[in-house]
Amino acid sequence: MAAKPFCKGNWRIYGIILFILIIFTFFAGFYLLDRYHFDEDDSRYVIPMLNMVPDDVIPDAVPVAFNGMNVAQNTGVQLNQLASHVLPAVVAVTNANDQIIASGVIVSPRGHFVTAWHAISPAQTVNIKVRTNQGFNVYTADVLRIQPEHDMVLLKINTQDKFLYMSIPTAEELVVNQVASFGIGSAGEIIHKAGSLSNQPVSLVVANRQFNNLLKTDSVYSWQQTGGPVVDKRAQLVGINLAIKNSQGTIDGYVVPSQFIRKHFSGLIPKNKKKI
Repeated sequence: MAAKPFCKGNWRIYGIILFILIIFTFFAGFYLLDRYHFDEDDSRYVIPMLNMVPDDVIPDAVPVAFNGMNVAQNTGVQLNQLASHVLPAVVAVTNANDQIIASGVIVSPRGHFVTAWHAISPAQTVNIKVRTNQGFNVYTADVLRIQPEHDMVLLKINTQDKFLYMSIPTAEELVVNQVASFGIGSAGEIIHKAGSLSNQPVSLVVANRQFNNLLKTDSVYSWQQTGGPVVDKRAQLVGINLAIKNSQGTIDGYVVPSQFIRKHFSGLIPKNKKKI
């Protein structure tokens, strides 16, 4: 009696079952890889929001030492809490001669940060300093996207290190009757000032460049705050600082609202991924 051909034997059933299992394993693997990221629970790096505190928590004052950082004197425990929340995400942008040319704010644990475009233009790579408990770590960073209308630039730090960062809130989440603007001074010290924020958008022309939808603030007094974060009393990111010298030679302060960071850069800033 002639033997059955291989393709007509019972192996066909087993082959079909094996094929289905392979396909199932393939898609299941993609699903798990999408849901599971080893050591990438990015939400644990986000700087938490503070509880609501009184309106007078950040009066203007002179800098003094606090836990190794320069913050304001005679401002109460709430400002100390605000400073300790915000400062890990504030970076210094430096040029090739290691001179600080702007501040910036980290907006993702992977090292994405935002600063003022006019401060670094036309550079495509800059050096930055990130504050740690052991001092400053120095990195290079590359430009990812420029948004000229709002004088912003998004950069990525060239490292696999993870960073504490500030999330980008919606406008409805902010409490902006009082704000504080942060930056890093030329000697690496933290500088800040409290103030109010106008709710009337303005346009500004600087060196033949027009910037739109800015908000006026009196919390910016030094060019070293340029690109640094301005926050509300919950330590939420209101926007980035712009320090513009006026015709009298003094500094006018403006804020690029964080809603434009979200609008222009959200597609380039990784979303939080949590382990399942």
